[in-house]
Formats: sequence, C-alpha cells, structure tokens
Amino acid sequence: MRRWQVIALAGLACLTGAGTAWAQQAGVAAAVRGQVEIAERSGAVGRLVKSGEPIFLGNAIKSGAESGLQILLLDETTFTIGPNSELTIDEFVFDPKTSVGKVSASVAKGVFRFVTGKVARDQPANMQVKLPAGTIGIRGTIAMGRVDQVNQNGTPTDRQQVILVGPGQNTESNRIGGLDLSAGGGTTSISQPGFGSTLLGRGQWGPAERFDPAVIAEIAGALRRAVAPGKQGEGEQGGTGGASNAGQSTTDALGPVATLEQVSTQILLSDLFVAAASQPIGNEIVGGPVPNGISTFEQLRAVPGGQFTFAQGGVPVFSDGVNVGSYSISLDIDFGRRSVGGGGSRVDLASSFASGTVMLPEIFYANSTGPAVLLYSGLQGITGTGCGDSSACSTSVVAAPVNSGGLAATQLLHVLSVLDDGGNGLLAGTGLADRKSGATPNPFQVADGPTSFDQLRSLNTGMYYWTQSNVPMSGGSFSTYNIFLNINFGTRQVGGGNSRMELDNAGNGTLPLGAINYAALAGAAAFNYSGAIANVACSPACTATVNVNPNNAGGVAAQTLSHNVFVSNGSSVPGTSGSGTTGPRIPGSAPLPP
Repeated sequence: MRRWQVIALAGLACLTGAGTAWAQQAGVAAAVRGQVEIAERSGAVGRLVKSGEPIFLGNAIKSGAESGLQILLLDETTFTIGPNSELTIDEFVFDPKTSVGKVSASVAKGVFRFVTGKVARDQPANMQVKLPAGTIGIRGTIAMGRVDQVNQNGTPTDRQQVILVGPGQNTESNRIGGLDLSAGGGTTSISQPGFGSTLLGRGQWGPAERFDPAVIAEIAGALRRAVAPGKQGEGEQGGTGGASNAGQSTTDALGPVATLEQVSTQILLSDLFVAAASQPIGNEIVGGPVPNGISTFEQLRAVPGGQFTFAQGGVPVFSDGVNVGSYSISLDIDFGRRSVGGGGSRVDLASSFASGTVMLPEIFYANSTGPAVLLYSGLQGITGTGCGDSSACSTSVVAAPVNSGGLAATQLLHVLSVLDDGGNGLLAGTGLADRKSGATPNPFQVADGPTSFDQLRSLNTGMYYWTQSNVPMSGGSFSTYNIFLNINFGTRQVGGGNSRMELDNAGNGTLPLGAINYAALAGAAAFNYSGAIANVACSPACTATVNVNPNNAGGVAAQTLSHNVFVSNGSSVPGTSGSGTTGPRIPGSAPLPP
C-alpha cells in the first residue's frame, strides 16, 4: 500500500503516513486575532485558540466579531477567515516529492479567502471548497467570498457569493486560474478575475457577473482587518501599488478605483502568511522593509551579515492529539555565510515514547530561490520503545524563517516529526521560535585534526563535495592537478558521481574516484584510489595514486580534505607528486567536467 507523506504548515506540520497515530493534524492556527474558538466538530463547544496551536482534521474553527485567522498548508495553500466565520479543514494530504495530494475544506458561514498551492495547480480536481449549498472547484487561483444572510422582500435569505481574484501563487504569469461553482445539478464557471456568482437560498448559482470593486474591497478589508497585527493602520507603510503598499490595509490601499491586480498582489506579498508583529532583535540592513510572512531566500540574501540563532523550548509534541512530551530547538542562521544550521544546531526531544538529540546540519542558500522552507529528513539520534524493534526512530524537521516588523527572518516556524523504524508516524509538534544574536554552542563539537570513521558516521544526512584546483606538482612531467570528491553522509559513501582527479586541468588525463562505503570501517578516515591514466606523456599509460583524508576544522567533522597524488609513467622518468588541503566542503555534488 502506498504511504503518503502528509505535511501541513502554518505550522509546517509534517505528517507522514496515512492512518498513523497523528496523521489527523491538518495545520496550525496562524495570525490569530481576536476571539477565535476551535471545537472538535461543528456544533460542539469550543475553546479559545492561539497562534501556533495545531488544527486537526474535522475541527471547526469559529471567529467572533473583528476576529479571524489564517492556516497555511505546505503545498502553499492558504485559508483565511474573517469575522463571524466558520471553517473546517476536511482533508489534506500532500507528497512534496511529486506534489500529489488532496485538499478539501468547508465554509459554514462568514467571509473567507483561499490562495491555492501546488495540489490545485497540478491536480485541480483534487482541491474542493464546500459551502452550505454547493461546492467550489478550483483551477489554481485566488478566490474570496462570503456566506451570510440578506433581506429579500422582507424575508431573511441565505446568500453565498464567490469572486475570482486572480492567478494562483504558482501559476505562470500568462495563465489565469478559474472556478467551477456547482449546486442543484448546475455549474457556473468563472474564468475572469473580478467576476463571480451569487447563490440565494438553496437554488443554483447565478450566471458569471462582474462584481463591483466596492464589494471586493469590502470582503478583502474584513479579511485583512481580521488578521492584521495591531490596530488598523498601525505600523503600515505608505505608497501605491505592488510591494510598496504591501503593509497597508486592503481598503486603504485599494481606494475607490480598486483593481484586481492590486488585490492579488497584496494577497500574495502580504497575506501568504501573516505572523504576529514582534520587536526586531539586533540591527540589520536590508533593502527596505519586507512584508510580514514566510521569508524568501532573496530576502535572506538581502541581509548582508550577522550570526543569530532561533531558539524555543518546551514545544509540545502530540500523538493522536494527546500531548506526550516536548522538544526544544536551536537553529543557527549566518547571513554572511548564507547558511542555516550546522554547529550546535539541534533538536532535543523528551517524551514518553522516545527521546534524544538530533543535529541539524548546515544548509547553504546562496543559490536558492522562492519561499525559504528548509527540510531536514532521515535524522538519527531519537531512540525509545515507541520506535519499534530496533528502538531507533527517524526524524524530520521542517523550518521556515518568518519576517515580522519589516525585518527579514526575525522568527522561525518549525515542525518536528518522528517516525518509528517501520516508517509510521509516532510524534509531531510545531512552534514559532524567536531570534537572538550569536550561535548555538555545540555540545558535540569535535576536535580539529584528522576525522575518524566514527565521526563521519555521526553526520547522518547531507550531500557535499570537496574541491581544490591547480594544486602544484613537482618532480616529473605534470605541473598541476584538480580534485573533486563527493561525500554522502546519509548513504555513508565517499566518491562516485563526478568525483575525479584531473592532471593539468584534465589536459593530460583524468582518474575517476569511485564510490567507497565507510559504514563498517574503523579508525582514522582514509580513502585510497589508484588506476591507469592514458596521455601523451605516458608510455603506454601512467599509473596514478590518490590518497585522501577528511579533516575536522572549526569544530566541524570532515570540514576539509587533505589529499596527495603521485603519478608514475612506468619508465625512467621520475614520478610526479603533489599535495594540498581543500577549503570547507560545499553542499551538493561535484560538477561535471567542463
């Protein structure tokens, strides 16, 4: 049977394995404002909910006057409700590797908006929003609407209105999404932004019609006021159009001549995810205020320097909706180095089922684009009776820096998920960590010097490579060599892929460096390669020997690589030798030869 990886975010709540003990979690309440209640089901007695709390499938979320919240799923689908509204997430499954999934939600009353994500973009039929009378089928878009009552000829009458706002977040600029509104056996299709339809009572949807911009501004304004931090107008930026007015209220920014482009631009830039405003920590220089929400990698790169850590303790973990323990997280970010994690970055878990520590390795974002969502998977270090026969669990951590107060990455949205040795979900938790200056001390820091095989095995995830060019050689026919060597900590393998040693920039021959598995090796880490190289200086071929030794540096295991090369042509001509030490390992795999 196929196992789904189910991940819900706004919480980024990673849920893996259909039918697991905690696979009913759908997301986390975000940007809660005012009086918002959550109940186990529609009609049940609820309790007040706070930002960061998990929301489970079937939970009814109800907002009071001047209240609202947002829910963000990892496929980048966003649901927002405004005052006096009720929403239920009925179903959410998502496989991030294939973007296959399903999203289903119900709106019982009030004002709502959704920004579709990858599920609706790639499989439109797999997303549906249900209303009291009828459904909304989605074709990758932004839509808003309301479910309320109006006075019709002196009689209170149920009303549903849905408006197409614009293209979905991931649609190409030349493709507009659409809506299919169904009820009473009929369907009304909406394909032009600004158009929508109205359903009165329990009948059918009316024909597609252009909505008055004042109606659009009214609904959008109610939604924005419901989730915006602070009082209306507080901390907002002036200006007109696009990103420059992303901090304004929708109604103020739109004015009496609202355009759909303005509405959709503000939703995407400002309402993808709204975090509660907090005071910025430390000083940083950016290219102007950034909109609240999940940071982009471009925004992270706009911060020129500084080393910080995101830290939070006492984060609850749940199994089948029951709190069974807690975890703490410390995740470093180095804006100058353009990296997240590494050093002492880690998660410490204490629960009745499993406990332990997992280290979060360094991820470089210098060349990354889009939302800054980071995934650590297959981490080892959590053990306990709940892990199964081997007592060893597998852990994943999803993390996303969050902008607030006009500054980039002042908080971190994070999710922990723990699987047993059969791949079934055991525990999950999520939280919002604050940022502070400095780096996390590493309790497992290794001494500088040669790396041991045991130290290599302590690094359990990540693909990197070492490289050095134009290493001088002497004593024979060659002048320099280049080296490229992969290491995959997850598969416990050195070499393979494009790993190689090149003589004289490959002009005189190349020796491939094949894969060597070190899972069962002991002692000081050393890898040796030899083989024939055919080139014009050899008769008939040269024999090359390459010896490599990983080194710990700066407290990081296997950070650099010492290497030496000896080439003999098998005749009276003296052999050629050279040696060197690489710089820090680089994330990814060795590039192809030019």
